[in-house]
Amino acid sequence: MIIFIYNYRVMRKKAGLIIKILFFCGLFLISGTIAYFLRIYKNIVVTTPGTKQTTPAPTPTPDPLRIRNILLLGYAGGDHDGAALTDTIILARIYPKDKKIVLLSIPRDIWVPVPISKESTQHFKINHAFAIGIDDKKYPDKDDKYKGLYGAGTLSKEMISIVTGIMPENFAAINFSGFTSIVDSFGGIEVNIPFSFEDKYYPIKGLENDICGKSEEELESLHATMSGQLLEKEFTCRYETLNFQKG
Repeated sequence: MIIFIYNYRVMRKKAGLIIKILFFCGLFLISGTIAYFLRIYKNIVVTTPGTKQTTPAPTPTPDPLRIRNILLLGYAGGDHDGAALTDTIILARIYPKDKKIVLLSIPRDIWVPVPISKESTQHFKINHAFAIGIDDKKYPDKDDKYKGLYGAGTLSKEMISIVTGIMPENFAAINFSGFTSIVDSFGGIEVNIPFSFEDKYYPIKGLENDICGKSEEELESLHATMSGQLLEKEFTCRYETLNFQKG
């Protein structure tokens, strides 16, 4: 009797173990079957009669040595009239393979059709494009892609493409504040001024539109390292004693 009870208990334990093994095997088999059918389902492509199944082409990797075009813009900045007019417009064409950069200066007075709204365009000098793009108050109806600082650059790039037939990939814009900061970050730039000149109508900061807001500035001929502020004065003199002396 004792032996029978012992064998019964052993058999009961073995039966429980077998049931557990069968349960986990069944669970594994079911999950594997589901995964298999899901994999097949993902690969099913439904086509209609007469259509040809095509494999999507991989996205090409941009060539790092491709020719690039970058638009360089320079404007005065500040609060005076015409502060955002880009009087400096340069198209830079970069040849990485040849390690060469070609710069093309664009005349600021070229007449171009500027889209001032989604329905209409108006002719302006090309240096107005950036100013129109950045001025969302005066030109609120222009396309959204032309609004704000980035939109102003986009508008300028499109105007350049009309003139040159080349659409710049990127643009960089800088005003006099940024210019002086860059020059000073290099510790100044060595400049040679062969002629001395004076400007009796140099604008006083904050009084640019005032009739009396002028001072007399004079620069002697020199060869020296100039700070950003001094270079700004030299570049912004417009009424020097002899024409083209700065050139």
